[in-house]
Amino acid sequence: MDGYEFQDGTLEFRSKSVPLPFSTYDKDQRVSHASITGNKRLSAVLEHIKQEQDKAPPKKQRLGTQATRYTPTGRRNSGWSSMLAKAAK
Repeated sequence: MDGYEFQDGTLEFRSKSVPLPFSTYDKDQRVSHASITGNKRLSAVLEHIKQEQDKAPPKKQRLGTQATRYTPTGRRNSGWSSMLAKAAK
């Protein structure tokens, strides 16, 4: 499986050159006003969560290579060498 990140920030994952469907998941989801009014039984709890989230500083959005936290090392992988191939070198 191969992963690709394009200049516009989009991601694509492929297996044997076939693009695979995927969706991203935001770990820092916010409670909205609509969810509070839609859940009458949980409205007090959701209102408290929203107040706590509003107190926290906003999450800084990463751009480009920062989004994936990729840091180039300058080393190249020689591929999956067998023990016999390594011994031959």
